[in-house]
Amino acid sequence: MRFLACVLFLAVLAVPAAAQPPWYARGEFNGWTTSNVDGSITDYPMVVDPGDSTHYTSNMSGLFDNAPYNWKIAGGGGDNWATSMPTTDGRVFTDVLGEINFHLWDTTTWSDGWFPNDVRRVGYDDHLQFDWEVVGSFNSWPGAPDPNFALTDMGNGLHRGTFPLDAGIYDFKFRGLTATPWDASVGNNFGKDAGNNTIAVTSNGDLWNFELDLPNGRWRAFTDAAPPGQEGDYNQSGIVDAADYTVWRDNVGSGTPLPNDGGLGTPIGSAHYDTWKAHFGQGATVQWLARSTVLGDQPLVDLGGGQYELNMTGLTAQTDYEFKVVRSDLSASVPGSNMKVRANASGEINLNFYELTSGSWGDGWSPANTHRVGYEDHGEFDWQLTGSFIGWTGNDAFNLTDQSNGLHTGAFSFATGTHQFKIRQYNDWNTSIGDDFGNSANNNSFTVNSTSEIWRFELDLPNGRWRVYLETVGAGAGAVPEPGSLAMALVGLLVGATAVRRRC
Repeated sequence: MRFLACVLFLAVLAVPAAAQPPWYARGEFNGWTTSNVDGSITDYPMVVDPGDSTHYTSNMSGLFDNAPYNWKIAGGGGDNWATSMPTTDGRVFTDVLGEINFHLWDTTTWSDGWFPNDVRRVGYDDHLQFDWEVVGSFNSWPGAPDPNFALTDMGNGLHRGTFPLDAGIYDFKFRGLTATPWDASVGNNFGKDAGNNTIAVTSNGDLWNFELDLPNGRWRAFTDAAPPGQEGDYNQSGIVDAADYTVWRDNVGSGTPLPNDGGLGTPIGSAHYDTWKAHFGQGATVQWLARSTVLGDQPLVDLGGGQYELNMTGLTAQTDYEFKVVRSDLSASVPGSNMKVRANASGEINLNFYELTSGSWGDGWSPANTHRVGYEDHGEFDWQLTGSFIGWTGNDAFNLTDQSNGLHTGAFSFATGTHQFKIRQYNDWNTSIGDDFGNSANNNSFTVNSTSEIWRFELDLPNGRWRVYLETVGAGAGAVPEPGSLAMALVGLLVGATAVRRRC
């Protein structure tokens, strides 16, 4: 069916306008706007599922059949892009009738072993226009389809495959078998151009299961021995052991649900014990691994208290190496983009890793709510601030001062307005620090309200963190604000980061 205009038909019964939910479908099918071509519809709201208050649906109809469209689900009407999923644009094909059926789950905390696990999930009904495969570094990211890693259509939008892999840490994505390679793919946030997913294979020949669930907007990869969300793993440690029995015993009779309970729900009783007993011993001890395409996979040394390190020697002096720290149960990857570290004059790199088990750091530094990974200052170059305020060029007026022990600081004044910035290697983009401390991370930002303001920037390499805050002018100048004041100063940073691109 081919029509020039698209019309929205709600997937469930319409509700009064005053009760419309706050989620809207945006995409190439409507020019990323909220107005229909003929003006008959001013918004594209999703409608709540009467049986599940967290589930929203909508049906786009009247589009070209078997046609690709980039899309997002955004919060709020008008041009509000403050919240949108997936983070990078999704890519969907219409079915043979020219329709797309979208789904959204308004939940940001998941413990079901699927990813993404810390954001709202968005997906769509399987259009059945092509099959899927998994591709990655384990098969050298082939351009043509690889039948050795083809997924099987299990029905209802679920695609699954089981494959033997050699030991190592691999990046991968799910890819649609379209006529044009890479025209449809799913990365870590379920978007088409999202980052790679990562797995850690511990032994040659291990069987790994890959699952892509299109309607539920989720994916997972796991070994047959210990899948994510292993039933009976009540403390979510990655292994079913005596500690999970203790969690069960302490909650018997309570109405507090246990994670990984296989859907038993509450109250907690003997069935939960039987589940624990049936799965006792499954899973493997998790560990943190440093991933480098050059140096391979190396386990970090646990120093206790949530601190880890890895001392590497015998490297090529003054040479750059890229790293990422991953958890062997796939529950975390730090930073979001690879970090780049230069070996010192003796050919050494000393990585530091700090584990955040819950909440946020609360110390006024960023990244605030993720694990942190840093390194001992190699002293091979200096650092400088650059950003939109100088056209992303180098300027010695914005050089940072080496305070020793890996701390680099500077205080500067700016024109009013919101400015984006990064901290980079002196006069060189070879190495830079963005929002997640990675080398290809997003920009940071801050907002200046008066030209008399002085803003301080600090980069702490060993602790894997940075911060920017407004200094007090006059009495008390140079004093570091209390965490609460820092949080207020960073509001501009968080808001500005979402405004870099309307659909970012």
